[in-house]
Amino acid sequence: LGSLDFVSPKAFAAVSLVLSNPAQIYDDVRQLATAANPNGFAAVTQGERALNISYQQDLLRPLGGEMTFELASVAPPGPGWKAILRVNDAARLQRTLNTILAAENTHAEEVNEAGVTYRTVRVPSGKSVTDVTYAFVDGYLVVGSSGDSAREAVRLDQGLAGAVIAAHAELGPQSAAAVVVAARVEGNVRTLFDWRAGLAFGAAFG
Repeated sequence: LGSLDFVSPKAFAAVSLVLSNPAQIYDDVRQLATAANPNGFAAVTQGERALNISYQQDLLRPLGGEMTFELASVAPPGPGWKAILRVNDAARLQRTLNTILAAENTHAEEVNEAGVTYRTVRVPSGKSVTDVTYAFVDGYLVVGSSGDSAREAVRLDQGLAGAVIAAHAELGPQSAAAVVVAARVEGNVRTLFDWRAGLAFGAAFG
């Protein structure tokens, strides 16, 4: 799952889901609800008319069905989290989000960093206001409980290499690789499989 590339190795917990077709699931739920109560989706329909959008076509159809949720921290002042969703049509989804935000008389503050556009929305939360930041990166919608959370997810994804093979490997902060084979490795790097793991694997199964 590509969404796991955005997850921190220090995450408190993470879970991934793959839905075959979010838009079709929405349609199935609507049919079940209206079969039991003809007015079961009346409020939803009214909301769509007020916004002049279709939740099924404009909000769910652009999604690919792959979703990963990360709980980064539970420490005060509030939990840190990320949500990573596969997106098939980022432009359409962004237009829908703009429409919803405009209806709420709010907007997203945009900042472009290293070719990535981060959008921050101030969301009322009880008596306080919470900043939620999101960005579209490599076919995914990355949403974080803060700007730092969203940026960390993007750095993790962009710092992942498939394999590093060298006599001397020096990797920068937050780098990650699936396989590292080197006589000497310097830097802070997370790996899924290195030469030590390979020797252990060979000893156990060779």
